Amino acid sequence: MEESRKSLGSLLHLTNGVRAVDAPLHAIIEKLEPGVHQFWPLRITTPKGKDYPVPYYGIIVRRYIDSFVPEQSAVHQVSEGSTAYFANNPTKKGYGSLTVLKRVSAGAHLWHERRLLNPSLFFSDELQAAMTQWGLRVPTHHRLNAI
Repeated sequence: MEESRKSLGSLLHLTNGVRAVDAPLHAIIEKLEPGVHQFWPLRITTPKGKDYPVPYYGIIVRRYIDSFVPEQSAVHQVSEGSTAYFANNPTKKGYGSLTVLKRVSAGAHLWHERRLLNPSLFFSDELQAAMTQWGLRVPTHHRLNAI
């Protein structure tokens, strides 16, 4: 850690694109999708070199799906002719205008979309409900349009 903090969230985005989860979120993800994602114990140290008292795990989200429907979404292409997109606006309204196909994302709880680069991480309603039930602190996220 560069700065001392009293607490950290349950989902962290670290340097170089590495993500980390705390033990409760790790357990929830493993219960919903056993063996799908890759986890490893992660040592977090304070600026004084002491171990952070809460266990964390590095995570590689290993599920990629293609449920995104750009024709029914407010997005822009990375470049002309590209099949990669970004949300036009990283707000509740902007993300709410992104459309995914329920039949394709059904059964997935944590994933990346193959053609949608931002937002970059997606949660199922069931995972969201479990995180809320356990009172986990995660970055702000918004519901997408699912058809």
